[in-house]
Amino acid sequence: MGAIYHFDLEEWIKKYDLSAYIETGAGYGTSIFNALKYKFELILSVEIDKEQTELLNHFFRFDSRVKIFNTSSKEYLKNILPQIPINKNCFIFLDAHFPKADLGKATFLEEQNEDIRMPLISELNIIKEIRVKNGCKDLILIDDISLYDQNGKYSYEHKHQNPNTLPRDDWMKNGIEKIIETLKQSHNFSINPNQNGWLLFEPKI
Repeated sequence: MGAIYHFDLEEWIKKYDLSAYIETGAGYGTSIFNALKYKFELILSVEIDKEQTELLNHFFRFDSRVKIFNTSSKEYLKNILPQIPINKNCFIFLDAHFPKADLGKATFLEEQNEDIRMPLISELNIIKEIRVKNGCKDLILIDDISLYDQNGKYSYEHKHQNPNTLPRDDWMKNGIEKIIETLKQSHNFSINPNQNGWLLFEPKI
């Protein structure tokens, strides 16, 4: 999985006036801890495992900006995004896939609902409907993009580590173009091949 702490978010925060940090897939809280370094007004995340959610909320209780929700990433985005004023630009980090697998509580294949196992397209469509179509200028960073790009070249590709991490749907195994197309009208995109690959959507301003 990608490690967001390798990025300096300050340049993006200043360029796009980003005031809220919203992520999917809290895991062990590494990315939340990284977000604390910056002057975000809100730091929100989601974790599908209830026990881990409670643990993280307890751990981060020292900072009132942090709140981790216990639900699916799609329901979280549907509920949280409408509460963010449209004039407040967000840094959105999409990192929800293989629920509970990173915690060692499930296998990569255990979740049968593919839209929960690998919800990226659904997440982007939710962001588009709630935020982008209302003129919001959110920056969106996606990790592990190699999962959706069989022909790409990345530093550490999941498909070489474990074939069980690939999407079940054949079209999604090379779904990078469909993913890009989702926000192509409103955002410029770039791909960083480091680690398992990063896809960055920067709002057109």
